[in-house]
Parts: sequence; C-alpha cells; structure tokens
Amino acid sequence: MAPKMSERDFDCLRTVEKLSANGWPARLKDISSDLNVRGPTALGFLDSLVRKSLVERGPTGYRSTESGTKLLRDNYRAHRVFESLLYKLGVPLGDACEMSSKVDETMDARAVDVFCSYLGHPRLCPHGLEIPENHRRRRGRGRTSS
Repeated sequence: MAPKMSERDFDCLRTVEKLSANGWPARLKDISSDLNVRGPTALGFLDSLVRKSLVERGPTGYRSTESGTKLLRDNYRAHRVFESLLYKLGVPLGDACEMSSKVDETMDARAVDVFCSYLGHPRLCPHGLEIPENHRRRRGRGRTSS
C-alpha cells in the first residue's frame, strides 16, 4: 500500500527524481531552489520522504528509492491515462491536463487499468509523453499502439 502523500510530497519526490536523473544525488540547495522554498522547508519535505522510504539520503545528496520511483511511475501513468481519456471525450488538452492533475495522485490503479484498456492501451499521452506500462500486468499481454 502506498504511503499517504501530500501534493508537496509529490512535488518534492518529482524534483528529487528529476535532479538525480543523471546519476548524481540531488543536492538540498538545488531541491529547495526548484521547489521555490527555503532550505529548512525543503529539508522537512525530504525528511518526510526518507521516513516513508521513498527517498534516501547519501553523503552528497538525495535520490529516489525503488519505491519512490515506482510511486512516481504509477502517478505518471494515472495522469497520462486519465488525460488521454478526457481528451478522447472531447475535453481540450489544457483542461484535460489540469483536471487530471487534480486526481492523478489519488486515482485507484484499477480504474486506471480500466481506462487504459478502454483506450486500447495507448503508448503516448496527448502531449506525446510515454505512458508507463502497468508493472502489475501479467507477462505475455502486450500493448497495442494508439
């Protein structure tokens, strides 16, 4: 079961993932700058994520744990699938993205799977970003192109 996360927790986790994507740990200074908060505030967010085992602290900075990366992947999948559904239903792309952002962090994975199936398992969202695969999906059940 995923830990309870606030919107700011997700923002901080996304920032750590983004800043450490090149293999180097994300530094507190860069994290606080990206989040537009002071260092002690960012440190509070990071401490919360460390306690939830979503981020680990090393001698030179922070990086996502496997659990943190999985949680973000599930969040991106929920956002992009729901956005795709809304767009297919005729909602303008900007509005679909905004609406999806309001529910992507709380959407049930089973609902995301149903929406994705209904859409024919698209590979890309309307913005052209990859929709992560369902990691719970059984092997041998391939995806179709959109």
